[in-house]
Amino acid sequence: MFKRIAFISVIVGLLIFFIFIELQKYQTFDEAMEERLAGETTIEYVTVDSYSSYPTREAHSEPIESEINDLFRELGQVDVKESNDIHLDDIQYHLSVSTTTEEDEGYTKHNSFIIRLGEDGFQVNGNRYEVRDDSNPVEILEGWLSENEIELKPFEE
Repeated sequence: MFKRIAFISVIVGLLIFFIFIELQKYQTFDEAMEERLAGETTIEYVTVDSYSSYPTREAHSEPIESEINDLFRELGQVDVKESNDIHLDDIQYHLSVSTTTEEDEGYTKHNSFIIRLGEDGFQVNGNRYEVRDDSNPVEILEGWLSENEIELKPFEE
């Protein structure tokens, strides 16, 4: 009898553990970016590359601070799930983000990372996230570009 109870307890414990691990994968864009934008981090500038007109590459780079915070605030509400199963074939934009973080008094750390945006998900330096609600990150970015009158210009090599 004791062995049966111990066996069932182990099985239930493992199920709870796997459910807990699976639920940890659900988050918002803000939570996914939390590690990259933690503490006293300032976004210095962002470069937006468009790949929607492949093989023509379009790009725009401009020091943006408060406006880019608006973009991250809008994207921050998107519900996502970390997923290695999602194939991001529809990547339409790359956002190259450069940040500065105050480490200690007088010392700063500079960092950069790339966000690859598609309609169904995004990728940040190897971590892939699937959109779990009706949000469309591409539409959010395009709306933000339009709202701020930022026009992508052809990339000259």
